[in-house]
Amino acid sequence: MKASIDFNVYAADGTQLIVPGLVHRAQIPAAPAAARRWALARGGAGMVSHLDVTLEGRHSPSVVIRQIRATVSSRQRPLSGTLLTIPGAEGSADSVNLAFDLGEAVPVARRAGPGAGPHEPYFAGRYITLGPGEQVVLKVEVWPGANLCTWRLDLDVVAGSASQTISLPGDGQSFRTTPERPNYQAEYEFQPIDQAWVTTGD
Repeated sequence: MKASIDFNVYAADGTQLIVPGLVHRAQIPAAPAAARRWALARGGAGMVSHLDVTLEGRHSPSVVIRQIRATVSSRQRPLSGTLLTIPGAEGSADSVNLAFDLGEAVPVARRAGPGAGPHEPYFAGRYITLGPGEQVVLKVEVWPGANLCTWRLDLDVVAGSASQTISLPGDGQSFRTTPERPNYQAEYEFQPIDQAWVTTGD
């Protein structure tokens, strides 16, 4: 099975990132995708992580995905500093919507829709099966709970009689997600019409 991950900076309910410390508007890259990479490189994190996970069956027999978990490797104090907001846009309806709550003891995949948050477990009596060449796109929302969480996605899969766990993003890397904090040092929002960042907040 082949897996690829893209951050959805235009998630339906918007994207918000916290960057440690005071950021001046002129420092922020103009394009939202570049701004997200810049924020993460400065130690920032999203308040809700929005991922597009594309899975593709590559070989026969079919691959069965039995469960997806968000495995938390560390919990720290939430980030504070500067808030960056990217407004949302309508996404594709031809996808599987999943959500994870990192505040749970075992954060398993739950059914979700844009802005809805986690609900009932997605894999309760249900599997995802991929034949050779078949694809599925998972629209994933990850909520942080009360802490700055470092985490990965673990997929329990079966191909023929062989079971394995596939970790994303792989190569020992991980994601980070932080909860909302009041009293930001600065707040900026991207305006799609003007293709520019504007100052918001008080």
